[in-house]
Amino acid sequence: MALDELDRECHDVLSGVVLSGDGSTIEELAQAHGVESTSDLDRGLAVLRRNALVWPGVDGALHLAGPLRGSLGALGLGRGLQTLLKPFPADELGSIAENLGLRKGKRKQQTLDAIEAFLSDPAEVAGLLAQAPAECREIAEKTAWHGPNCDPFRGTPAERVADPVSWLVTRALLVPVDRFHVHGPFEMPREVALALRGADYHAPLRKRPDLPKASDAGTDVVDRTAAVAAGRFVAGAARLLEHCAKTSVSPLKSGGVGVRVLSQLGRALHADEREVRLWLEAAAGAELLSIDGDGHIVPADSAEEWQTSDPADQYAALVSAWWWLPGTPTMTYLEDKPGPALAGVSDDIDRTLRHDLLGQLAEIPDGHAVTSTDEIDSLLAWLRPALYGDTENIAAPAKVTWAECDAAGVTASGALSSLGRSLLAEDGEQLRAEAARLLPAAQRSAVLQADLTAVVRGTPDAKLTRSLDLLADLERRDTASTWRFSPSSIRRAFDQGWTAGDVVAELERISDSTIPQPLRYLIDDVARRFGELKVTTVKCCVVGDEALLAEVSRHKALAPLNLRTLAPTVLASGKAASETLDKLRAAGYSPVQQDGNGSVRLERHAGKRGDSRSRNLARPRRAAIPQRAEPDFDLIAKALVKGTEPPQPAITGLTSRIDELTHEATQLGPGEIHVLADALARESAVHIEYVDQTGKRTSRPVTPIDLDQRWLVAWCHMRDDERNFRLERIRSVTAIG
Repeated sequence: MALDELDRECHDVLSGVVLSGDGSTIEELAQAHGVESTSDLDRGLAVLRRNALVWPGVDGALHLAGPLRGSLGALGLGRGLQTLLKPFPADELGSIAENLGLRKGKRKQQTLDAIEAFLSDPAEVAGLLAQAPAECREIAEKTAWHGPNCDPFRGTPAERVADPVSWLVTRALLVPVDRFHVHGPFEMPREVALALRGADYHAPLRKRPDLPKASDAGTDVVDRTAAVAAGRFVAGAARLLEHCAKTSVSPLKSGGVGVRVLSQLGRALHADEREVRLWLEAAAGAELLSIDGDGHIVPADSAEEWQTSDPADQYAALVSAWWWLPGTPTMTYLEDKPGPALAGVSDDIDRTLRHDLLGQLAEIPDGHAVTSTDEIDSLLAWLRPALYGDTENIAAPAKVTWAECDAAGVTASGALSSLGRSLLAEDGEQLRAEAARLLPAAQRSAVLQADLTAVVRGTPDAKLTRSLDLLADLERRDTASTWRFSPSSIRRAFDQGWTAGDVVAELERISDSTIPQPLRYLIDDVARRFGELKVTTVKCCVVGDEALLAEVSRHKALAPLNLRTLAPTVLASGKAASETLDKLRAAGYSPVQQDGNGSVRLERHAGKRGDSRSRNLARPRRAAIPQRAEPDFDLIAKALVKGTEPPQPAITGLTSRIDELTHEATQLGPGEIHVLADALARESAVHIEYVDQTGKRTSRPVTPIDLDQRWLVAWCHMRDDERNFRLERIRSVTAIG
């Protein structure tokens, strides 16, 4: 939308045109902003014309796009008195006029015009409020500058604000948004707000803030710090791919990787969960991960090529994928209950913020860093106020975005790195060259030490990693990685068919020096003991006299059993016990079956019976649904005689849910509690009004699924996904249908 792309100055000019009125001149616009020269408005008007939001007429008058006329939300101004009071009946308007000391007109419109004229006069409004209680003046002044809406009853005892609000409402200084909801919220008419702001009020015209103060941090220092982060970024993604190849990583049924799995990945990779989220999202964006036939997350076919490429190519692919991610992987930690990774829920604002942050840093000279990361927030808030809000709104998201930029190596120490400048310019060749300059080449050898460890300084290449992962156990993976050899790790190679000679030859290939003596002793000792015991698999055993078993083993009819001698009195059969028994009996022998303890197992022959897969022939049972209790006809008859409402039969199984909802859903009334409890029992859709942690109010249809302590788990039809709603933030519940 065009308004999302406008900066604060353009929004201010647009609001000035709306305030001056469609068809106003540029001189009138300058007067509305309180500027002496119309040239101060040239830039803003040029941008608005390019976006077809404002255009000059033949006579030089400024005209607004239709939907924008009357829209003064950016100035904190609401609708006009004529619009707000027109739905009111004539007698209510007459009461308002009398409270203002005005004479009621013969017609409704005459009364409305008189009210508008009175409340548009700053002197009259000031005199009116001078007679009002102090609480009234406080509410009116606050709403005039921070409106247009207010909700004085929220979070305040009703008895404290009822009288002041009533005084303001009966004089049209505040008007209920819904005239049938006397407890708000309320809207202050535009004329009242302008009168309270004073005759000398001018629409603001906020120019671009100055760049934040920056100090010389040194380009080399910034790039070295960024290179360390970039190396960890690449190494972390590589470890993640290796882990997914060896261990089952299962996503949620609803999509994404849950918090529990993220915690497990963090422990396995020796990393913070935020880093794991970043690696997961970047690797998925680079198409290095896929879902196999069992529903597990595994490396994609393209992952092998990435794993065997140089660190510079690995970094370029990974950071480019991260750069274009629609969401910020770690932004979910700003929520009360962090959501899953790879959930795919984003509206592209996070990507825009990421690009804007680096764009603002690019205007600071190379090697210079801002003294405080908070100082960039005012620039971001000015750049896109419709998306980011004010400085306070953007502070937390900007901090999270900045931390991710540091982790990806595109910023460091409050400055843009050479990697970040290349990424911002979308120059793939330059990005690859900078990464090759800053990141060390992949290591193809390791240092084998006498303490049975192997150390790789830098990023090991894929072939070296595979060899060390087979022969040793990873202890630490960072800028320097450590593997430790043990009897179990060496035996792991023998289990895959390696010999002692193969192990020694591979270690000599990857080692910078000779193999330490303790490591040779370990290999020889494991080789000497390897295979001392052998484990074989048999279906069952045939036990008997040595001479009889010799005869059985040579019987041609028993050849399909693949009998082989384990001991003079024991034969191993290649078939299951039941088939072996049948074959022996068919050959003329009389065997008995024994259980694991050596006891003879008796065989019982019975008629046919249904097994666990059989289906009962009785009528299928209906799924259990909440049932209403049988009506008490005596009570209903008595109620009808008295002329009262007959009692409704209660739905069973709701009492505990109602008690739980009453305790947690503090903003709902008893009727709404029952509607929500009934919807939970029946899993039927309801309409809720919900306020999130930022104070944004939304209205949406949901289907309740379950209660999770202070949360309502429900299917959100607006987002087409499962969502968790804080019970105390649900403002209303209404049944659907």
